[in-house]
Amino acid sequence: KMKQQLDAGEFSNAFDTWKEVEDVISNSSNYVSFTDFMADVGRNLSTTKKRSFFEISMRRKDDVYNLLNGAIRKKLKIIPKILMWTPWCEGVFNSLKGDFMKPRIAEVDELLALGVNVTIYNGQVDLLCSTKGTEAWVKKLK
Repeated sequence: KMKQQLDAGEFSNAFDTWKEVEDVISNSSNYVSFTDFMADVGRNLSTTKKRSFFEISMRRKDDVYNLLNGAIRKKLKIIPKILMWTPWCEGVFNSLKGDFMKPRIAEVDELLALGVNVTIYNGQVDLLCSTKGTEAWVKKLK
């Protein structure tokens, strides 16, 4: 269904279908985190364990926040000072719903052909932007 929607250019509908698939996976996997599959905070955990996982998760977010807005920012030397990395912004995510399912290979190819340096960020424990998926996407670039 999703493939048909993508082929028809129905990107917002494909996104909705993807969300349905995500729900099925969540319900079948003890609610594994899609952004960090190592942080399994399933519904069936006791309140104490959930609190423990939540605290670990928040520390991880603080660690990642400090790393990305500190050492990585300084090392890359390309991130404008007015931009700060945040772990999640629902408004931005929802605004990009129609773009989320587009491959954007042609646009990146065009930038590369113009001599623009392109940086691709990828998560290691992320089910949404998996390393294998990113590698397959990069191989499609010309």
